[in-house]
Amino acid sequence: MSLVKYNSGIPTEFISLFDVFRDDFWKSPEIQFSRNWRPTDVNENEKEYNIEIELPRFKKNEIQVEVTKGILKVTAKNTRSSYIREFSLPFVELDKTDVKLEDGVLKIVVPKNANGQTKYLDIK
Repeated sequence: MSLVKYNSGIPTEFISLFDVFRDDFWKSPEIQFSRNWRPTDVNENEKEYNIEIELPRFKKNEIQVEVTKGILKVTAKNTRSSYIREFSLPFVELDKTDVKLEDGVLKIVVPKNANGQTKYLDIK
């Protein structure tokens, strides 16, 4: 049995031109900056949640972090762009939460509440 090369009928020059246009369009700063998407790292260990969100070109007074009923909400808004993201963080110590903006990266450390530890129950 031999394999047959697929021919879509579209010239390869046109396909490569479309690929270049698509890549240039999505990589342009205007499109990258206007999307409501930011690189985000979320890590969890036994004691805390660590969240890092890249928010370049936002100042401290343009960013709001709030926690309500186990939902951490980050809102950033200025004249050029806006960003909203929510994280579900159950059983946390709100009064010990640390939030910093360093070099365009918002760093949030939320300690876990000891009472919120997982407990496995025996099935009878």
